[in-house]
Amino acid sequence: MNAQSKKHVERLCQELSGECVDWTAIQQIIHELRPVINEPYVDGSILSELFLDVGIDRGGERLVTLTRLFLENGYSVYKNDGMNGGQCLHNLCWVSYDTYMLEVAKMLLDAGADPYFIDSEFEEEEGPGVLCSLYYKLPGAWLQGDYEKVNIFETYRAIIESAQAGEDYLCIRPFCVCVGQRLTKAEYIVSDHTPEYVNEEPQNCFKKSMVLWFESLPLVVDRDIEFAVNPLIIPEDGHKRLDVSDRFGSVLGSKLCDFTFMDTYTVKLKFDHGYSVTFTNNYGKYKDSEIRGGFRISRKEDTAGFRPGTVIDGIYLRANKTYYDQSMSFCEESLLFKCGDNSYFLYQKEHDTEYDLVWDRYPTAWESWLNRTIELSGLRYEGNLVRSNQTVRGMRFSCDQGALYLLAGTSRGICILLRQAPFAEESVIQNIDQSEKLTFLII
Repeated sequence: MNAQSKKHVERLCQELSGECVDWTAIQQIIHELRPVINEPYVDGSILSELFLDVGIDRGGERLVTLTRLFLENGYSVYKNDGMNGGQCLHNLCWVSYDTYMLEVAKMLLDAGADPYFIDSEFEEEEGPGVLCSLYYKLPGAWLQGDYEKVNIFETYRAIIESAQAGEDYLCIRPFCVCVGQRLTKAEYIVSDHTPEYVNEEPQNCFKKSMVLWFESLPLVVDRDIEFAVNPLIIPEDGHKRLDVSDRFGSVLGSKLCDFTFMDTYTVKLKFDHGYSVTFTNNYGKYKDSEIRGGFRISRKEDTAGFRPGTVIDGIYLRANKTYYDQSMSFCEESLLFKCGDNSYFLYQKEHDTEYDLVWDRYPTAWESWLNRTIELSGLRYEGNLVRSNQTVRGMRFSCDQGALYLLAGTSRGICILLRQAPFAEESVIQNIDQSEKLTFLII
């Protein structure tokens, strides 16, 4: 590529990186790049490199128009032995995870991009073609804690898998398209349709997946509590589908308003008449050690928590975390508090640029699904640490070991800080990575 063309690419990147985009100017630059639009550039093609330069900082919406303009100006996904299309599919794994990335992926696949193309930077160990990049990226994406975006990323995985299988990937859509639609039916996907199979399952639990029909949209909920509209998963054989609409009678016909992602395995669906459905999974803690998904329908949110002075019988956590013996920093994505006959679920929710702590009631039947606890005695709730806008940024407890603070943190989760004495000034708490030793027990 000559120096003049490289300057055009640099101008294109600058135009796309600004606050506002002049698409007329961008269209003109792309038109001037037509003679070299399919030439290799850096580690891929011009378009695949722009995905990384623009998509990470500015999200996927600009990539939709950019991809369309490239295709209209002679960009061929077949050139360079398929690299032009395949590298773009790989690089989508590293952009912002919004619904626009799914549109870009479908646009490239429709143009003939090869989902089996192998990125030379990765060994083909985890999966074929683009799945190699997806499987490399997914674990870290889950750990970052933005569960809404990761569910969209999981939808991208389903699209690639379907494209590789020669299936109609266009019907796969993100979970959020169901918002505003009415729930009309609920089904389990089962191995055996017989009453014996159904009756042996714990109430409101499912081994495989279930489908919530929002009018014509089938929202598939798998047992790991991941969501996608994916008709391809639904068996055509009626004996492998079990109608359980009766278990959703209180929300049937109601309009879905919102998804609240509480932690990796807990998601709440809110409906327009005040009811909600909370999904979680049991992490294999059932008699046959199989993972199951579960759901609970509630009339309204109970976020009152408990009053100062309330005795806490125990703090319980999910199994999927460990700490070094010398660790002084402790973070969890959620915690469960047992108080007599009641259980309360604490998680954090991003609000503007900050995280708030939020309470919810937790089904007693699900308590056994959490198998770690923090070894503390004499635990009592003392009060909240609130911001000027009255959102909860932290909580303080007293215990025989000192003062325990739970602080809304970052994407790492809720910070747990044990001190020998309370902070003298709680309006500004520093050194949250300097906790006293905490002991976590497996139960």
